[in-house]
Amino acid sequence: MMFVHADLEFRRAVLGRRPRAGCLGPADAVPGACRHPVPLLFAVAACGRFGFEDTSPVDAPVPAPIDAARADAAPPLPVAAIITADNGVSLGWGGVTTLVGFVRGAGTNSQAQIQGCPVGDGPEQMTATVDAAASSFVYVVTWADVFGESGWLGRFQRGAGPVRVTDGEAWQVCATGDFHAGLSNGPTQAEVQAALESCAAGTTASAGWVDANGAVSPGAVGALAVGEANDSDAGDFVIACQSDGAGLGIEAIARWLWYDPADGTSAFTDNGGNRTEAFHVYRLPASEVASP
Repeated sequence: MMFVHADLEFRRAVLGRRPRAGCLGPADAVPGACRHPVPLLFAVAACGRFGFEDTSPVDAPVPAPIDAARADAAPPLPVAAIITADNGVSLGWGGVTTLVGFVRGAGTNSQAQIQGCPVGDGPEQMTATVDAAASSFVYVVTWADVFGESGWLGRFQRGAGPVRVTDGEAWQVCATGDFHAGLSNGPTQAEVQAALESCAAGTTASAGWVDANGAVSPGAVGALAVGEANDSDAGDFVIACQSDGAGLGIEAIARWLWYDPADGTSAFTDNGGNRTEAFHVYRLPASEVASP
């Protein structure tokens, strides 16, 4: 305790003032200073004077405050998709021009494998591990033969969150014009990656992205065709599996989608000569598939 007394004597002799209890400054220091006394020994030690070596770093960086909300936030749930297409469909996810993940499907011309139950025999169940950032997308890649109907539909959900189905809202399509036979495995991940870059550059058959109202990319041609709901066998398509024994399926309100080249003929009924410019890449902002 001698170093404490030495400090006090020093201040009396040099400063001519008596420090206040628990404070190393003079009694008439800045108003409010040392208002709440602290143990004198602690105060002296903190100052690093008279017998204490100051080992604190010089200009030590102040840690950034922790955002508790972000630190405790759980990562977004993956997007579970149930999708089907006449003839083939794959699922991807990523950014505006970057494909981060890809699940490659296979083509079929069997009605049972396109619309039948259970899911897995008919519509396919796939998962996209995509976040909900504004720049993230769920991608659906489709291709078709040149006979009869062409189209696709599906539903998308994060955990027990709200279901997002195919409709005319928020969906966009880019038609590449790169034909793949309906019974093939469709384009590879590398081909889809190249297509995303071409879609962004406006060098595809559709000259970029379009939605149900027409051009999204400047100069793009055609539109997203929004067809019948999955609620009747009387239209272009019979009902795709709505609910199998496990409760899986595609809702009746989901609508069939395809690319319309705006040539005056239904986009869904005749792809002779690949006039609808398949394969297609469809995209939906990942934020449209909300978490629970």
